[in-house]
Amino acid sequence: MKLSIQKTSIDIDSSLKTEIQSVKNLLLSRQQFPSIPSVAPIIPTWQLESKSSPTKDKESLNESTESKSDLGSD
Repeated sequence: MKLSIQKTSIDIDSSLKTEIQSVKNLLLSRQQFPSIPSVAPIIPTWQLESKSSPTKDKESLNESTESKSDLGSD
């Protein structure tokens, strides 16, 4: 009798594992997730307008820093 209880327990365990695996497969199937968009990313116009060279950017940064320091010295 003890052997039949163990066998039944093993059968229930394997059946439960199979059922859980089936549910996981259904929930995690590729059809449950949206497809990856094939549209290329679009660069905003405000990023496209700023096509200055790195040296120009450094010069403008220096000028703005100098003008701020001039304001503080009286």
